[in-house]
Parts: sequence; C-alpha cells; structure tokens
Amino acid sequence: MNRQKIVALPDGSLRYDGVEVDVLPHGSARWRGFATLAARVAAALPGLRGFVGIDVVASERHGPVIIEINPRLTCAYVGLSNRLQRNLAREVLAMQRLERIDA
Repeated sequence: MNRQKIVALPDGSLRYDGVEVDVLPHGSARWRGFATLAARVAAALPGLRGFVGIDVVASERHGPVIIEINPRLTCAYVGLSNRLQRNLAREVLAMQRLERIDA
C-alpha cells in the first residue's frame, strides 16, 4: 500500500507532494482490508492483468472508498521495485508471457 501526499493549501488549492511507498505493516488489519479490497476488484473485473493502480480514500467512517481503477502504471509504481527489491516490470512482462522471470 502506498500513500499519495496531497496538501491542502491556504488558498484552497491542492498540491501533489509525491508518494510514500509501502506505508502499512504487512499483515496489519488495515493492510488485510486493502488486500481484500484489491482481491474484490480483481474478481469484479475479469481479464484484468498486469500492473493496476486502485485509488482509494481511506475513510475512518466508511472504510476504503474506491475513487478509480487504473489498468496501467501509476505514480505509485515509482520506487516500488527498489523498495521491494524485485524487478516489477519484469514480473509484469512475465505474467504476459513477454519475458522470462528468471532472465
């Protein structure tokens, strides 16, 4: 789970301040909730493949609320390979059978 940093400025405008990568402890209750939501999205969209970004607002009152589903790379992708110490682009290509994962 990544977090987009969006700042509300005094004049009412918003400013994008980048992405924090892998912000929730794996296995925590919130992480499990987001993992369940991601699985539900995948089940609801047959044929969805590759890297998919799911933008949500993490509402304390309503739980995670989906804003949009992006079947493409998103800004959250930046830094993930490094943080996870895996080549995610290679893994996505391997899932599409375009590259061997052990290459």
